[in-house]
Amino acid sequence: MTQYALVYINMEQVDIIKFKKEDATFIREHFSSYFSDDSIESIEKRIDYWQNTLGFCITYNGEKVGMISLSDKQDGRLCWGVMIIEKYRRKGIARKAFELIRGRAKERGYSIIASSCAAGNVASVHLHEKVGFKRVKKEINSVGNEMYRWEMEI
Repeated sequence: MTQYALVYINMEQVDIIKFKKEDATFIREHFSSYFSDDSIESIEKRIDYWQNTLGFCITYNGEKVGMISLSDKQDGRLCWGVMIIEKYRRKGIARKAFELIRGRAKERGYSIIASSCAAGNVASVHLHEKVGFKRVKKEINSVGNEMYRWEMEI
């Protein structure tokens, strides 16, 4: 396992590592609802793509607990996304993983990270505020949900 970074929360270790093809089952088991095609083959292709981007598995004390990624947008900004298995939420893991990946983005020369979340997703709104995002827009998406747009200079 290639180790990219370590952060400790009260002596508990948070890490971001590259996914491997054998992690497709983990992704499918915990996050299939986020992908339009959740077949193992499709997830393995996504893992291949993540090898050259900022897509990582989050571990907590050596156990896989989530995923985090940054993706380029056509306007030169990065968008981020994070997913944590429910039983590991509210432990500061997403915040620590974001700190790690933000450093990677800065190393690659990016200066702005953008994001969006449902206005009613209290946990996501709190996380965005906690890591330093500024809310820049409130809008209604194509299916009628109220959304917040966020940005952060890094």
